[in-house]
Amino acid sequence: MNLSFDPIPDEVWEDWKWFVCPEGCLLGMREQRYQVENSDVSLTPCYVVNLPKLVMSDVMWASRLENTPSGVVDTDNYLREVMVSVDSLIDGLVFLLSQHPMVVRRKAGGSEEERRLAEVLDREEFILVNKGNEGREKLDLADLDVQFFNPFAEGAKPCPDMLGMVPAEMCIKELSIAKAGLPDSVVREVIGHAIEELRRRGMIQVEEGTVIGMTPKGRAVLDVEPVHDLLTCRCEVRSAGPE
Repeated sequence: MNLSFDPIPDEVWEDWKWFVCPEGCLLGMREQRYQVENSDVSLTPCYVVNLPKLVMSDVMWASRLENTPSGVVDTDNYLREVMVSVDSLIDGLVFLLSQHPMVVRRKAGGSEEERRLAEVLDREEFILVNKGNEGREKLDLADLDVQFFNPFAEGAKPCPDMLGMVPAEMCIKELSIAKAGLPDSVVREVIGHAIEELRRRGMIQVEEGTVIGMTPKGRAVLDVEPVHDLLTCRCEVRSAGPE
């Protein structure tokens, strides 16, 4: 956790408190339960999105980044005119979730074999070993390490200890339903509510439901509160073993 000792300006105090934990503007989604092979443990990936932070993040980067003949340039200008719609926010959220599948790994031990394997992987080489399923010990929760990241992203290290991966397929399907405007989803409504609340607090400018810019007050809030933590990833654990 990053601690800051900088004071929160009085003029943004109330907005900052709401921005950190915006009641009524959090979007929670859950995936299907994953049964860990050779174990009594089942895991359910859960995602919680801080929608005001999602909006402000998209507005910030839409304003700061500019396409030039020499490539994309960070202008560091938060107050340029932008066009951020509910649909573009849903697209950004789909991409974000696609980069955060739940990866279940076996916890690294201290055996000589594991140390040798770690040294090999540091040299970016691959070893594929098939030991079969016979004689494998049963895994419990203490044997497992759960993280949310894309193991196939460029530059990611190989994961020979990966037991399974659960992509956010159901969550992305729910977002796709929302983008299509089908009545079974309330996602559009919740995102629209977050946009309206940011507008009401004077942090963004909105025209016909589309964000067209950030205000100096919105910039002041971003000066004291980051938006990189807009997505929280957790997993629910169930075990058939003794309590």
